[in-house]
Amino acid sequence: MSMSNCLFILGMVLLAAQNLDAQWIPTNPEYFSAVTSFAVFDSTILAGNGDGSLFRSTDMGGTWTNISPSSYGPAIASLASSGNVAIKGHGVYIMLSTDSGSSWQTSLSLDSMERAVPRVYALAASGSEIYAGVNITDGIGRIYRSSDLGTTWADMSDGINFGKTFALVIVPSGTDTAILAGTDRGIYRSTNAGATWKEANEGL
Repeated sequence: MSMSNCLFILGMVLLAAQNLDAQWIPTNPEYFSAVTSFAVFDSTILAGNGDGSLFRSTDMGGTWTNISPSSYGPAIASLASSGNVAIKGHGVYIMLSTDSGSSWQTSLSLDSMERAVPRVYALAASGSEIYAGVNITDGIGRIYRSSDLGTTWADMSDGINFGKTFALVIVPSGTDTAILAGTDRGIYRSTNAGATWKEANEGL
């Protein structure tokens, strides 16, 4: 292959690489802190911020509208959705919305705990089930479960100190379902709706 052909091919590769960069477009709303979480249902997207503000997009993230209340309150550390219900971890509260985030009702309050102020760091939802990862204080964590879309809650930690739970996911597979919790002490896995948990760190 001649030198000119090599230079031509190299130029085309570099041009293709430059075009890849152009596929991302900033669509940032006016925000005052880090965007910490997203929730998606139908064509609506909610974005939660670390300062407690909340934004909504109805055009797949092209534009955003600030739907925060006049007083933001604590940070929104987590968002999730199930059907037409949006769920947010808002400081010591788990809150639900059935109108795309315009209004919220408290589903669970954790401010009665004896230790320092807890934070809801992770949420996962599927059907009528919601799982919430809560950091209490000093690396002490719990996981709560609701099987009726937030009407009642149960502590599913089963004596395990999860530490801080950064992520939760519900993984359906046929008739079986697994719940995975990503924590600062590794990954935990439950196959019985959170009744018991086992470490699942092989290969990590």
